[in-house]
Amino acid sequence: MGNFREDFSRMLRSARAAQKLTQSQVAEVLQINRSTYTYYETGKTMPGLKEIRVLVSLYHIPAEAFIFPERYLNEAVQVKPRRRRKG
Repeated sequence: MGNFREDFSRMLRSARAAQKLTQSQVAEVLQINRSTYTYYETGKTMPGLKEIRVLVSLYHIPAEAFIFPERYLNEAVQVKPRRRRKG
């Protein structure tokens, strides 16, 4: 079992990559600076509940992943691909 912050940041990176989103795109959705989101992915700071709620929806992962990230890393972060809008 790893360090919580390391597992958390790895889970965030994996979930973002699975959705094929950039850090800038995620930061825009969260209405934060890209550097702030980068801190989340590097484990320097942790997102608040407001941001976590948005990330759960954006990444299509259960909220539990943010409490027990190691479980989702062990399962290779089972995320659903982002739906593409037609038009």
